[in-house]
Order: sequence, then C-alpha cells, then structure tokens
Amino acid sequence: MQKKTIAISGVETRYFETDASGGIPLVILHGWASQAERWSEVIRILDAKKIKVIAIDLPGFGQTAAPKESWGLDEYKNFVLVFLKSLGVDKFNLLGHSFGGRIAIKLSARHVSGLAKLLLVASAGVTPRSKARISIYKLATKTVKPIFILPPLNIFQNIARRIIYRFSGSYDYYLQKGAMKETFRNVIAEDLTPHLCGINVQTCIIWGKKDIMTPLSDAYIIHRNIKNSRLVILENGNHSMNLQMPEKLAEEIFRFL
Repeated sequence: MQKKTIAISGVETRYFETDASGGIPLVILHGWASQAERWSEVIRILDAKKIKVIAIDLPGFGQTAAPKESWGLDEYKNFVLVFLKSLGVDKFNLLGHSFGGRIAIKLSARHVSGLAKLLLVASAGVTPRSKARISIYKLATKTVKPIFILPPLNIFQNIARRIIYRFSGSYDYYLQKGAMKETFRNVIAEDLTPHLCGINVQTCIIWGKKDIMTPLSDAYIIHRNIKNSRLVILENGNHSMNLQMPEKLAEEIFRFL
C-alpha cells in the first residue's frame, strides 16, 4: 500500500493505493473524524486477495486540508468525482463508511457513469440528526458560560463545555474548527432516504448488530429502499468494524466483489 498525494483544485489530497493491477478498483470513503489510514488492515487483506484499493483522506480529515468555506454533501460528492477523474479511474466499486456512506449514497443515486458496485458500511444519512440538538448546546452555552468565566469555576469551563456537547449529542460539532463546523451542520441535516430508490447498482449493506452510532434500524431502511441490495449483519460488530474486526469485514467485502 503506497501513500500518495495529488492536487485537487489546488488542495494537496492524501490517498492510499495498492499495487494490485487488473480488475475494478475499490474506492473507500471513510467516516467523519476518521481517515483512510484507519482502513489499512482491511486494505492489506484485500490487497493480498488481489483487489486494488484506493482510499482517500477526504477534505478536512487526515492529511487533506479542510475546505476554506463550508461544504455540503454535494461538494464532497463532486470532490470524489474530480479525484477519480484526475487518477484516470473510469470504472470503480465504491465503499462508504458512516459519513463516507452519505457521500456514496448521494453519488450513487445520480447514476454516475463507471460505478459498478456499491458497499454501504454502517452508513449514516437516513436518520438526520436534528439541528435542534446543536441549538440546545448554544442555548446552554449562553446560560452556563457567564457562570464558568468566574474564578475558581473558570478552570472547569472546558470540561463543562464538553459535557454540554455530549448531552446534546453534538460532540462531533464541538471538535470541529472553522468552516468544518458549518460543514458538519450541513451534512447531518440532510435526509438521504429519498435518494435510496435512485440507486440501481448492485449494493451490499454491511452492519454491526451492536452499532450504537448508526442503529441497525437504519440498515433495514436502506435495504428496503434500494431494490438491488443485500444486507449482511455482523453479530458482534460495532460502528468501527474496520478497526474491530478487519478480517471479517474484508471477507464480506471480498465475497461481494
């Protein structure tokens, strides 16, 4: 597996590519607050099985710079298409995990030329997180912040802020900087359920039964709405099966491809 960079619209984009030649490459889109390198063990196993893999550090993650302005799923989708065109990839299989699944759904529903098969691994997007949760945080912050400015309570200010974010279900929002905060809000607000019926390529949905980030009920919604799909449930799998059980996940990916 080789670490490479390519300039996409002036942004140095890091990606990993295996040496396998022939066949249709598998393009991996990682989850939010993640990066391509966290798929290294799955990639290693697939490489040993002669599957060519390309895994991208999406803008704002890993070693790829964040967008200067806030993005939504359409911008990420277009970025992936430009990336593939820049590499000369005209036919590909696509795997999206969590946030990467959102991008994959948006891309696949547009009948993109060259897309052969789709894998959705613990994909987000069908139960959008309400902006009201972030509004709860903002309201709580305005109420609590003046209190924690005063000494000696000011030493607990960061701890209190983290607790409020976790309580409101918006800790990912808390971790973002600059334009990525608004990008996060744009991404989680979009319900992709209406796009599922527009996906016509053969699709494999892989889910962990013990996933608490994207519940199993989401998997059934996706499976029900994509006609040409199969659902694989990994009994002990959690949300990060690429780290928890890379061998089992790679086996299911290989079987489908």
